[in-house]
Amino acid sequence: WTRYIYIICLAQASSRSGCLSSLSGGSGGSDGSEKSAGAVGVADAGGQAGGDAPNDEEEGIGVAADAPLSHKPTSVRRAVRHLLSSRVFVSTVFANCALFFVVTGIQFWVTPYLTDYLGAKKLTVVFIFAITSITAPIIGLAVGGTVNDRLGGYQGKRGVARTLKVDACFGCLAAIAAISAAAVPSGKAKVLGYESFPLGFDANCWAVVALLWITLFFGGCIVPSTSGVLMETAPPDARPVASALGMFSYQLFGYALSPQVSSLVMQIVGSSSEEEAEQGVLSPTQLRVGFYTVMSWGSIGFVFLTIASCFAARNLRREIAAAREDPVVSIEASQRASLVSEQASL
Repeated sequence: WTRYIYIICLAQASSRSGCLSSLSGGSGGSDGSEKSAGAVGVADAGGQAGGDAPNDEEEGIGVAADAPLSHKPTSVRRAVRHLLSSRVFVSTVFANCALFFVVTGIQFWVTPYLTDYLGAKKLTVVFIFAITSITAPIIGLAVGGTVNDRLGGYQGKRGVARTLKVDACFGCLAAIAAISAAAVPSGKAKVLGYESFPLGFDANCWAVVALLWITLFFGGCIVPSTSGVLMETAPPDARPVASALGMFSYQLFGYALSPQVSSLVMQIVGSSSEEEAEQGVLSPTQLRVGFYTVMSWGSIGFVFLTIASCFAARNLRREIAAAREDPVVSIEASQRASLVSEQASL
């Protein structure tokens, strides 16, 4: 359920960004087409004069609003090369990969971890985790999207920098909750003077479930805005490629990599007895180390979100410095930002 909810959110965010780019592309009429054609001619002339030398603006964000690649269909190879040259795009993609790595690992190992390591009943675990995996991401998606919209959204370089800073805070809280969930010890423990809680869960089991809920909640807060940032950093013609490249990366470095890495770590740790190894039963030590590996992977996502936030802030500072040198550029950028915000409200 958690995986499907995240995928649906990604698809909705990508389609919404595509609709906004279509509106901004068609709102200018014939005058906008003539201006765009002139801009393309100037860009081509500059490219012929300067050869294939890299442009500093291509590394920035908000290129979709400032310097589209072309009004002609962009080749996949050129679009991929352009996207991979954007440090903000690459860092945000890897942050989402780490998020889906943790989500998939939780789906794989939460049931054996709670039943075999913490001693909970299987039927109770399935019921409780089903509720957790449905409610936490949905509430997180709503809260994260609302918070970023109230702060101004992710349009423009300023919006992207602000959004990634907020997402880094969400990622930090999610990583702390995930590592704390894996650090809960086994055995009986008293919480508020009680060893057993409703549904036959021990205090340790309820602590793990509560921390997992917090992890999935803050993970859900990250997904809408990072999906929008990925579309914002891509030029309009390259947004379908950006969406496909992101989904490919999530499948390869998130969903597929999580069970492989955690299983490999468990095999390296080895079983505590020969009987368990022959029967293929995971020992408590293997479950603890494997689950801790999955949950600690969230800290990698926080690191990549921090890196993306730093690059976005650097690009914003460059834009402000350029605006001070050329006030006309600042006025045109503000007009474009106001136009995009009006179209988004429509």
